[in-house]
Amino acid sequence: MNKHAGNFGDVVKHLLLAELLERERSRIKTYIDPYAGSPVNDLSNAAYLYSRRSKRTRAAGLPWADRYVQLASVGALRRAQYTRILKNLDFPGRTLYPGSAQIAADVLGTHARLLLADNDASDARALRRLPRARVARSLSPDHPWVAASLEQSAFVLVDPFNLRTDSTAQSFVIAAARVGALVMAWYPLYGPTGHPDIDKLWNSLVVPKSNRSVRVEVGWGRKDGASMCGAGMIISSVTSLATLRKLDGLRGGLQPLFDACGKVLNGTLAAYK
Repeated sequence: MNKHAGNFGDVVKHLLLAELLERERSRIKTYIDPYAGSPVNDLSNAAYLYSRRSKRTRAAGLPWADRYVQLASVGALRRAQYTRILKNLDFPGRTLYPGSAQIAADVLGTHARLLLADNDASDARALRRLPRARVARSLSPDHPWVAASLEQSAFVLVDPFNLRTDSTAQSFVIAAARVGALVMAWYPLYGPTGHPDIDKLWNSLVVPKSNRSVRVEVGWGRKDGASMCGAGMIISSVTSLATLRKLDGLRGGLQPLFDACGKVLNGTLAAYK
């Protein structure tokens, strides 16, 4: 269970994840997520921060998933895959919010198999009900399932939250990028300082020259404290520049979401490799 499900970090991650999966769908035969979590989250449960937001937070229009749905009724986000998925779940009328594995199953259908891991027994049982899913307690690049599937037709989502210090997560990013697999690795942004661990990971990536890798960082507040003020993603081995332009357009479409609550969105997306 991810207690942060449906927050603004999730919105950024899932918006780009769903679109990237859709646009690269024809090449993806295996989806790998070593930190899968629950496929569906009931955000009415008090264990989720979503259900415990204060009246002040709600009134401020902070960019949680319910606010996203309001914004996405018009403009660039209306046709996004993430928007479609939330509407099909009747969110936020019903408080069932999809996790990354559910989004992958929805977008990829039976086109790809899912290799998933979670050490929570309840979440693992729910994950096994997804079509074409194999579920383990943990996955690493050396796991037999992964080793047999890690190639250009694989998609790897790495979302351990502490990517900066998680050596297994970093090894996943490096191993997948090296063989030209699609990679999306998420990390939080804090405070005014940089992220030397992320910089080191980014600089260590060796990818085929024909593939494109980008680093996306979206900020929604002043970088003046220890609280989370943005989200970053490393996306490696994208097939076309058109896909990168689409992702950048969706990122830009979030601007009104953050403007509405008096924050400043400083989004950057550039082809660095």
